[in-house]
Amino acid sequence: GIDRTAEVDLEKELNEGGGDHDIFQANDDDDDDAKKRGGKKKGGNMRGNTGSLALSKEQQRAKQSEAHALEMAIHMKRAEREKKKQELESEFTLVFSEVERKKASLERLEVAIADMEATRQRKDREFGRLQRNLMELLQEQKFELDSLREKGIELETATATSAAAAAATAEKAKQHEKQSAVMYNQ
Repeated sequence: GIDRTAEVDLEKELNEGGGDHDIFQANDDDDDDAKKRGGKKKGGNMRGNTGSLALSKEQQRAKQSEAHALEMAIHMKRAEREKKKQELESEFTLVFSEVERKKASLERLEVAIADMEATRQRKDREFGRLQRNLMELLQEQKFELDSLREKGIELETATATSAAAAAATAEKAKQHEKQSAVMYNQ
């Protein structure tokens, strides 16, 4: 293939001065004029030799063929460049759509993370409230237990006092019984 600098040179050459095609056209015009003037070309003599004329026509065809090949090479390069441009645009579109898809996915994840964070904060507040309620409940239960202990101690004391009083009463009853028995036995 033709490298990039050669392609640029070819395009410049074709664009400057109208290209080789204009030169060939001018040569054809000169030949036509020469024929009309009786065999003399502009700027010189035309030999009456048909071999020279055939050679000149052959050279013109070769130049035209070369120019046509050059023009085809340029068109091929332009077509390749256009194809490459379309491939790059297609690739860019795919990459861009992939980036947009990932961006949307990232946004969904950010929303999900924000929801999770809000839920975590709500759960933390709820846990703190439950912890406070549990502490209050435990304090109330401790207070009631302490109160029951005090009542239990009071009850034990009262029971012990009652038991002691009952024992003392029983002892007195025995003594009275003994005294009564002694009195009746006399």
